[in-house]
Amino acid sequence: IFPIAIGAMAGFGLGNWGYSGVRAIGRQAKQIMVQPIAQRFGLTYNELASPAASTHLDAARSLDLVPRWDRKHLEDEIIGERNGNGFEFFEAHLEQRRTTRDSRGNTQTKWVTVFHGQCWIINSPKTFHGTTKVSRDSGLFNALGAMGSKWSRAKLEDPVFEKVWEVYTTDQVE
Repeated sequence: IFPIAIGAMAGFGLGNWGYSGVRAIGRQAKQIMVQPIAQRFGLTYNELASPAASTHLDAARSLDLVPRWDRKHLEDEIIGERNGNGFEFFEAHLEQRRTTRDSRGNTQTKWVTVFHGQCWIINSPKTFHGTTKVSRDSGLFNALGAMGSKWSRAKLEDPVFEKVWEVYTTDQVE
């Protein structure tokens, strides 16, 4: 058993060392490729997202657009403007801490990814008087989407759009 344990520890150590090298190469590739391309198009690239990205994500959480999280990592932020409208996008990795207790009273805590993807913020020249959120259709659970809240379901004319998306609003006219 001793040689197997030594081999497993050595394998784990070598694997971790190799993966750290891959991560370093990935960071260098971003700086070598993404930074110049972003600059060429008049965009700003930040490897780690700015505090503004965190503020935008907090606003999305208050609107229930993203799940609740206990830990977040934001990176690869690109900020720019197109036709006079500012935009920003970044990658977010959101995790919740989950703790379980077994029959002996022992607890185990693990981190579970609840969202890992792109977040987009696009400024609009139009002034909005209400808030509208669009989310994927949730089938039978659509009726629960606006229960007990200021949101009401928006009825739309396009049946194809209606089959794929669920729209809730605080202002039906908007």
